[in-house]
Amino acid sequence: LNDWACECTPPSTGNATARPARCMLDECKKTCATCANTTCSGVGQICEDPNMLATSTGDWVCKCPPPSTHQATAKPAVCKIDECDEAQNNCSANCVVPNTPNCEQTCFDPNTAPNSLGDWICSCPPPTSGKAVAHAAMCTVDECVEHGATCT
Repeated sequence: LNDWACECTPPSTGNATARPARCMLDECKKTCATCANTTCSGVGQICEDPNMLATSTGDWVCKCPPPSTHQATAKPAVCKIDECDEAQNNCSANCVVPNTPNCEQTCFDPNTAPNSLGDWICSCPPPTSGKAVAHAAMCTVDECVEHGATCT
């Protein structure tokens, strides 16, 4: 008695004796023909299934490879890396005296695709000029432009 068994139907896995089985389904497994693994890995992303109960489907997540932290549920994520968000890409690296032009540069990343790195730009604030790619700019002031009206 009580030697009967329940087995889960593939692609779910699990079994139990004398009670219902707890069926598990990892939607990211390659063996699952109807699941998501090829969707994520096909675009270089990592697939994770946060809830592997067979009754929980469609919750798999595609995660971008580091350093991007973007992810999406049940579809590939849009992987972006804004290099201006990273601490080492500091447009104020030439800052010696606070509240001077070298300390107020702006950073812009023209291409946030994961394969486009090292293209971030530092720009000096007016009335200074100067730009640099992948490092802080040297800000300069053209006094003739700034005070040109005085000379005419």
